[in-house]
Amino acid sequence: NDSGAVERPNRGWIHVPAAAADFNADKRITIIQHPSGDPIKIASDEATVWNPSLTRVRYRTNTLLGSSGSPCLNSRWEWVALHHCGDPAWQPRYNQGIPVSAIVAHLKAKGRMKLLE
Repeated sequence: NDSGAVERPNRGWIHVPAAAADFNADKRITIIQHPSGDPIKIASDEATVWNPSLTRVRYRTNTLLGSSGSPCLNSRWEWVALHHCGDPAWQPRYNQGIPVSAIVAHLKAKGRMKLLE
């Protein structure tokens, strides 16, 4: 292109998985984050723990301030959770996400699945 701008392909969309993630079988969590609007950062780690109601999952994957809303991906790069908090002061340190299956169940119950189209 004549403007000197670099053309880059679109990244595309993350697809909503049809089935719930099995965090017991696949413990790797990779988070693609843009902390506070900064350039993309990728973090990956293991060790996931469900809460009893299966509405939250905790992991050791490090995130930076401003990363809430980032997608959490499993080892097959499938979207499994939405990162929403971390507390570096809490011991042991953890980060937490909302499993995609919990988000889908909530939207179905409210008749709002069109939001994911």
